[in-house]
Amino acid sequence: MDRLFRGRMNRSTYLLVNMVVLLIVVIASRPDVAHYLDTHQSTAALWGAIIGIPLLIWQFATSARRFHDIGRSGWYSLLIILPFVQFIMLFIPGTKGDNSFGPEPTQTFDLSSLFVGRG
Repeated sequence: MDRLFRGRMNRSTYLLVNMVVLLIVVIASRPDVAHYLDTHQSTAALWGAIIGIPLLIWQFATSARRFHDIGRSGWYSLLIILPFVQFIMLFIPGTKGDNSFGPEPTQTFDLSSLFVGRG
């Protein structure tokens, strides 16, 4: 799990991660899914754990890597619980060149960078 929080993530990849998470949340919140989960409480708790916990870890990990890109500690990722912090992170440019958290992220899209950090 340590590799999830290591390395840097550029703004475009961070935007893509947030769009994927939003899509998963929208699908899980569809009225038919919500109605089913409302009538099956034990399934709802399991569904929340299976979907919610990995998404939360993924959000903290990608936010930590985005904070690394601007030269800040990954602990700043705890700020994503505040409204608009993730939105603001889309507009802060990353550090040019290498920094203490690793090499500058490439501008080309790499699917593996969504799941595993580098460095």
